[in-house]
Amino acid sequence: MVLSLNSLVDCFYFSYWYIIEFLTKNPIMPLPTTTFIYFTKANLCFVKKNQRFTRELTIKGPTTYHSAINGTWFQVNHLTNHWIAFYNKNHTWEAFYKWVSQGEIKYYRKVFKTDNTLLVFNFTKSDEWIKVNGKWKTKNGN
Repeated sequence: MVLSLNSLVDCFYFSYWYIIEFLTKNPIMPLPTTTFIYFTKANLCFVKKNQRFTRELTIKGPTTYHSAINGTWFQVNHLTNHWIAFYNKNHTWEAFYKWVSQGEIKYYRKVFKTDNTLLVFNFTKSDEWIKVNGKWKTKNGN
């Protein structure tokens, strides 16, 4: 059996919406905050707030990390310059998030050592990072 390109595209979109429908109807955990859902194989990122799927994020371009292009960044909110970037190196995924509210800027980082194609997570205070003397470190000192 030979599948046409249209059939493959239909299969992809069915899988894409099946994931969203599943996550919407079957919450992973009770989270009162923003949950990010990143589908690594298709480079898609979604946002869930208060257990409800809200939207797919827009890809804004490639990212560089240690002078190599190995990731993608997504616009979370263009009015406040919120963004999230994902990097992949040696089966390790990193999410780096810029959050802005009323002039306050915070950065968050999470690392996943996994081959999973679906990353579902939220950021907490322990994930907050700050820049000190030009170097990034965790805000809580760990």
